Amino acid sequence: QPITVLNLCGCPASGKTTLARTLQTELQPFASVAVISFDDVEKMNNGLYFILLRNKERETKWDRTVWHSSRIQAYRCLSVLLGELKQGRKELESIITLPALKPVKFSPICTESQRIVIIVDDTMHLRSMRKTVMKNVECVQIDDLDGIIDECGYANLFVNTPRDLLFKRNQNRCKHQQVPNSSIQTILVRVPFFCNR
Repeated sequence: QPITVLNLCGCPASGKTTLARTLQTELQPFASVAVISFDDVEKMNNGLYFILLRNKERETKWDRTVWHSSRIQAYRCLSVLLGELKQGRKELESIITLPALKPVKFSPICTESQRIVIIVDDTMHLRSMRKTVMKNVECVQIDDLDGIIDECGYANLFVNTPRDLLFKRNQNRCKHQQVPNSSIQTILVRVPFFCNR
């Protein structure tokens, strides 16, 4: 498919963002890659994040309201990006400047290939979250130059991480990035295969 969406699913601190960066680097010679990280959107929306950078003594904690509004905005980024591509505007130069796509990280545009890979980086621990991404993907059909209609490719990649490592990594995060351990525990109960122990 000319466009593929890779949906990274896993607990907070499981290594999804590191995997997203690695995939972006590895795929760069073969495709233009965009990463939509829900954490990055949340950082942009959390005014205290910027205050924290200036004032290290200030304590900032994970905020559920910011998390929820950031989730909506990240889904909107995916919807806008796929919508633009669906309209046949494959020139990413004109798409990446759209204000709605400010949180999206684009790799340098691959001139060797017309393929586009969109990596979505979030927990996706609820089926409804994965379904929202999939519905966006299902709405996209691209008319090829030869009149052939291509559909958008889609795959869920589940990141499986040992339980002890999840809690350790979460503890080592900055205060504003730490997720309550109870939230991680709830995710593991809902999706036990996110953890291999």
